[in-house]
Amino acid sequence: MSVKQAKAFAEKALKDPAILEKINSEGADIVAIAKDHGHEFDKEHIEAGQAHLDSLINEMSDEELEKVAGGFLDGIFGTDIPRNKGHGGSRSISIF
Repeated sequence: MSVKQAKAFAEKALKDPAILEKINSEGADIVAIAKDHGHEFDKEHIEAGQAHLDSLINEMSDEELEKVAGGFLDGIFGTDIPRNKGHGGSRSISIF
């Protein structure tokens, strides 16, 4: 149960639309979903997982982000993603 596991789960979730859909469902238990996918951490590590996810997203090009999101940038993630990367803007997807 560690920050390392929360970060690893964030990476896996970013690559798997099925996991993202589970995480974004109403009343989702992030820790339980992570455990189902082989990652064990406590709720106290969720913030570290989200911070890692945000840093990964900020490093992605628009094309990479489109592939990850499967074309549902404003749907499955439940948030708008600013498109002005490189101009002082940042991107954020809240899955944790």
